[in-house]
Amino acid sequence: IANFVVINSDSSCKRYKHLFQIGGGVKSPTGKHEIIRNGIMLNQNIQPGTGSFDFPLNAIYTLRHKQTGFNAEMGYIFNSPNNQHYQFGNRLTTATRIFYWKKVKQTIILPSIGMAFEKTKNDLISSIKQDYTGGEILIANAGFDMYYKQISLGVTYKKPVTESIGGGYIRSRQRLSANFIYLF
Repeated sequence: IANFVVINSDSSCKRYKHLFQIGGGVKSPTGKHEIIRNGIMLNQNIQPGTGSFDFPLNAIYTLRHKQTGFNAEMGYIFNSPNNQHYQFGNRLTTATRIFYWKKVKQTIILPSIGMAFEKTKNDLISSIKQDYTGGEILIANAGFDMYYKQISLGVTYKKPVTESIGGGYIRSRQRLSANFIYLF
């Protein structure tokens, strides 16, 4: 994925700082997606890879006044069918968070809290909608990011608030994610 900066008003004479980025890319099928156990291929939903070329798009907006800020992100993934004719449902993700910006020497520290919403369309096999797939979830999250020069490290804890996934048969658990970003 490549993101491009559309607006960056990061100037000392501005009262509010705005940053708006848009991006997109291609995900190629490099992982395993045809694992067989006891002579039977595992269900597509539990394979480590999708086996498909997918096309993610995203937009990120950040507004900051002094040390307090607001961030909104939106992403959409267009999924294509794999060689088994299985197509994961396209996915919309949105997230907002409020953060506190603190600079300590050359490092920026950003603790944050927020909400995220994910909506996934039903999966398809040969263009036929599959039951017990797709759905939506609302998630509360708290995170911590650190930026040093062109490197960013972060960790986020996510807890489901409400959900309707797989026709109500699937329950999400708490999530913990970590990230590493190198900024060009």
